[in-house]
Amino acid sequence: MASPGCLWLLAVAFLPWTCASRALQHLDPPAPLPLVIWHGMAVAIP
Repeated sequence: MASPGCLWLLAVAFLPWTCASRALQHLDPPAPLPLVIWHGMAVAIP
């Protein structure tokens, strides 16, 4: 089992990463990629 100091270090290391990913998710909504791929396939097929 990991020591409490090691767990604390992991929590501190992952906290900024999770906050940044949430902030980016709110700023930039995901693009409808399946729709773009489907449109490209429909144009490519004669």
